[in-house]
Amino acid sequence: MRALTALDLSNMSLTGGIPESITELKGLRFLGLNDNQLTGKIPQKLATLPNISAIYLHGNNLTGELKFSDWFYGKMGRRFGAWGNPNLCYPIGSVRTGYVPFGVKQCEEKVMKYETHLDSKSKLGNRNSDNHDSTSTASLGFKGCGLNRLVLFVEVLMVLVFNFSL
Repeated sequence: MRALTALDLSNMSLTGGIPESITELKGLRFLGLNDNQLTGKIPQKLATLPNISAIYLHGNNLTGELKFSDWFYGKMGRRFGAWGNPNLCYPIGSVRTGYVPFGVKQCEEKVMKYETHLDSKSKLGNRNSDNHDSTSTASLGFKGCGLNRLVLFVEVLMVLVFNFSL
């Protein structure tokens, strides 16, 4: 099993948490756990997989703060999919703008503190606008827009590429 390069368990109605023991699969390049009913936190040790190039965790009920490094997000790019987990967030200030995980919102508590700080220091909030709060953030919420079919196509393509490259 340690030589396994692709593990796609998407759309399998899996429940429970992501086991940290999955990080023992050192040859893993592709991990697809999307569109299940997974709960709990995402193990930070996933970033230690030496060959990983795609992780799809979107469409679950994962929670907590994503605490991966900019290096990890830069390496993964859009191949780190975690959108569609409404209680998942990333801490503000911990990720450079170019590496923000796609479709994942900023952690609420820290967003509020940061926005209050910005408003008190620089008056960036536009209080006369009909937008109510021009500095607010929200999840991109692409579930149901056809994006899942595109991601599924990309996942299948990646599995085929990995299998043919062996």
